[in-house]
Amino acid sequence: MATTAAEKSFQLQMQMRQNTEEMSSFLKDMSEWTKEVAKKDETLLKSNKSEPALPPVRNQTNKKKKKKKKKEVNFKELEQLEKEGKDTGEKGKIKGYDYRAWDKFDVDAALKEMDGEEKKNDNVEEEGEGEEEEEEYE
Repeated sequence: MATTAAEKSFQLQMQMRQNTEEMSSFLKDMSEWTKEVAKKDETLLKSNKSEPALPPVRNQTNKKKKKKKKKEVNFKELEQLEKEGKDTGEKGKIKGYDYRAWDKFDVDAALKEMDGEEKKNDNVEEEGEGEEEEEEYE
């Protein structure tokens, strides 16, 4: 039961017709979908124009009025002032761009200093609590 060449060509033609029909139906559906989406898009654009204007979010108008101009920072001048030992406005702070100062910074000493300050504050608070307790008993 071998299929002849004529039967094979007939089957091939049928398959090609089915493929073209499927492709044309797919493209037809796709074009209809794009038209529907375009219509929806137009209606949405028209409907957005008809909505009343809402006030700005979170009082943005006031924020625009309060904006300040940023100072222009001249890094060369700052470096010269630091080299000369003059005060640049903030004492005890290391600038982010001053890598040499960060290399010299002693983290352990800073931590010990902070711990010492916390202990002093704790002692002062404990003394204050003791006085309050005495007042309550009187």
